[in-house]
Amino acid sequence: MGDLDSLTSLDGLIFAILIIALARGLFIGLVRESFSIAALAAAVLITRYATRPVSEWAASLLGDSINSGILFWGTGSLIAICTVLCVALVGRVIRKGVRIAGLSWADRIGGAAFGLSEGIIVGLLIVLGATWALGRDHPAIENSRSLKAYETVRSYLSESGRELPELAPPSRWL
Repeated sequence: MGDLDSLTSLDGLIFAILIIALARGLFIGLVRESFSIAALAAAVLITRYATRPVSEWAASLLGDSINSGILFWGTGSLIAICTVLCVALVGRVIRKGVRIAGLSWADRIGGAAFGLSEGIIVGLLIVLGATWALGRDHPAIENSRSLKAYETVRSYLSESGRELPELAPPSRWL
């Protein structure tokens, strides 16, 4: 890892998340970890596409009693939570069937790999959130290896025709 003094608090947080996700995946196995990732992916996708119509519907019901920005974030949060709960319920039913077959070490090693990938996704979301909330010039972010890794992946994907969102604090959006 090189010079540990150059790690920021954001890097430490991301590293801890990756270790916890790896250990969790090893502990729960591939099947349960797959449903965990499916819940995360489903929550991101459904929240992305359903928040605006649901918040507009809620605004028509509530009128001007709640700020539209708060209503937008609130409905998005509720959609994400409900999606994760629904996928977790399906996973729980399938897990009962898997329990009958028993878990092997291959299942646990696969779970560790999936857990690590889930940790990377969560780490990416934290980097996005921290940069959005604090800005790129904050000391915890400015020299962060996590941000440099994000920028490397972002430039690679943009060269191949794919895109990751630009990191900018809210002050640049308005």
